[in-house]
Amino acid sequence: MRRKLFILLFTVLSAVLVMVGASACSDASINYEEEGYVKVVFHLEGGTYRNSANPVVNYYPFEAGTQNHIVELGGLSGTKPVRQHYQLDGWYRTRTPRVDMEGNPVLDEAGHQRYDYSDPWDFKKDTVSDAGVTLYAKWRANATYTYDVVFRNDEGEETVLFSYEVEEGEKFSDSLNNASNAPGYTFLGTFRDAEGNPWDPDFTHPGGEESTAIKVYPDYVKGIYSVVRTAEELKDAFEAYESVYLMNDIDMQGGVLRMGTANYRGEFRGNGHTVSNFTIGYDASSLQTITELGASNVLAISLFRNLVGATVENVTFTGYTIDVNTFNTRMQGVYVAPLCIVMRNSTVKNVTMTDGTITCSRLPNGFLQGNLVVAEQAEPYFVRSESEPSTVTNLTAQFVDRTGEYFTAASN
Repeated sequence: MRRKLFILLFTVLSAVLVMVGASACSDASINYEEEGYVKVVFHLEGGTYRNSANPVVNYYPFEAGTQNHIVELGGLSGTKPVRQHYQLDGWYRTRTPRVDMEGNPVLDEAGHQRYDYSDPWDFKKDTVSDAGVTLYAKWRANATYTYDVVFRNDEGEETVLFSYEVEEGEKFSDSLNNASNAPGYTFLGTFRDAEGNPWDPDFTHPGGEESTAIKVYPDYVKGIYSVVRTAEELKDAFEAYESVYLMNDIDMQGGVLRMGTANYRGEFRGNGHTVSNFTIGYDASSLQTITELGASNVLAISLFRNLVGATVENVTFTGYTIDVNTFNTRMQGVYVAPLCIVMRNSTVKNVTMTDGTITCSRLPNGFLQGNLVVAEQAEPYFVRSESEPSTVTNLTAQFVDRTGEYFTAASN
């Protein structure tokens, strides 16, 4: 009789009774679950409701086999769950204990297990069945959590380039590429923590009751460079005459490195790495004058063309080839040097060029062998200006000159 009376009242006053839940069903003499009421449990997860931290259990007299909406805890009375220093961020169906990389529990400042919450409950859309539902409160601290991208200059002074506001447990991502905003410096694509260790990509923001900023330090090099890690990036940098900061060894796999017709005025910093298996390319239609040699209308072939106010250091070039191949009849001579043709006001330091091969496959009819000049291995360049002196330290080159084979074959 009690069940029927309640259903009758529910039918008449459903808008009220559905929302009051357990507060409308508080008769201790009734076993609500045996009577078929739908059970809804709200776990407070560190919060309190009406001065109690215990889970709140509501029973709803829904008709069997139906789907029904429920109301958020405290949604009718206005007395909602509270937690000091926190705001309620929502109710979730799934609660998963948080663990570290070794599988150990992650605890908060008070030593309690931390949880991750998923499957948010939407009180406007989601409905309960006869099985009921258990919901967990997710709390958000009244604090701001950030990852600060920090530039540190040579004097140790720090500047925050950008602050990413995140949630507790969120990983760092420089999604807006703010690390590239340090004037006069080049971002190398990697980060470090406050202790100088490489940034752990699995690190998550610890959160907490107080606002917490985690500093992230990008790795920089002073100057403006093209940071090169791949063969394609190196090829593009050469074609654009860019300063290069080499991050690793590169196997060009027979590809061409071509620097065009202008002087190279940049900085090539190899950082001890090796560039291997490549062909030194050139524009056979472009002729130049080498004033210091009294030569004009000559085809000049070299890796860096002319070094003018440039720096090349700490790099090994190995397995390179140069093939003289041109029918340019205006050409009066060919000059081939592995490193450069002319060097003015430049620095070359700790540069090695090994296992090179220089060949000739085609020349204009009547071209004289004496007009094809190959640099000496001891000095893999032709001109080192006296009026604009350069500094050369620990430069070595090794190659095989096979250009004579062309003329031998042509004479037979």
